[in-house]
Amino acid sequence: MVENETLRTVISGTCGGMASILAVHPLDTVRTRLQAAPAGAYRGAWHCARATLRREGPLALYRGLAWPLAAQGLYKAVMFGVYGAASRALRGGDPARPLAAHEVFAAGGVAGGANALVLAPVELVRNRFQVAAGRTTLRAVLREAAAAGGVYRGLGATLLRDVPGVGAYYAAFEAMRRRAVALRGSPKLELSELAVAGAGGGVAFWTVALPLDFAKTRLQVGAEAGSASVAGVLRDAVRAGGLRRVYVGYASALARGVPGAAVVFSVYGAVHERLGGGS
Repeated sequence: MVENETLRTVISGTCGGMASILAVHPLDTVRTRLQAAPAGAYRGAWHCARATLRREGPLALYRGLAWPLAAQGLYKAVMFGVYGAASRALRGGDPARPLAAHEVFAAGGVAGGANALVLAPVELVRNRFQVAAGRTTLRAVLREAAAAGGVYRGLGATLLRDVPGVGAYYAAFEAMRRRAVALRGSPKLELSELAVAGAGGGVAFWTVALPLDFAKTRLQVGAEAGSASVAGVLRDAVRAGGLRRVYVGYASALARGVPGAAVVFSVYGAVHERLGGGS
């Protein structure tokens, strides 16, 4: 049993995050390639996946896995740890008080902002591995990134994505979790119920965040001119292809994000309970 609640939260979030990365990385590769490719290069997620498998083999879908997997412990620890701290701060002197929906969103937004500072360079390296046409090395990727503006290129877009996106993620999860508690009549939920609530959080995140994720990906992989801004990328994309262009990869984002979020919260719940914190 782990007595410290913050430590339980960090360990549980880390385990959930690593499990989700292993489960859904190929789908994340497809989403990244769809966003980085010129408009019309692929007919959809399935076409992109088939073309990648045909040209480069199945291991191409796992390109860039090692970097986010190694960093997963850090940034999920940050996200869950900061969310827990922000939630406790908002409750003030009443730790048992349920947070209102806007307070859950606010705590999630704070967690998303903190997480973005850790996540931006990790995603830049991962994205460049994922869109590379052949074998590459971490040294080569970092050298290219430094020449293109540094590993924090796209940080603004990551912050703009994760503050509202993670806010929506936690707000949707908490709303569905409370609904499940009300239906069950008990605060102790099955892992399947946590997984369904987590899946709802995944849908909320990608629906809110995908246009900013599109801009971030194109900035990070060098698909835009060096002076391009988030607003400029989005404006040009909408002019060229309408809202469908900035939501390219939505199906693969949901295919990755929904089960990924389900895995995060179900594994989080299982580990948290095992460590002595309940679900």
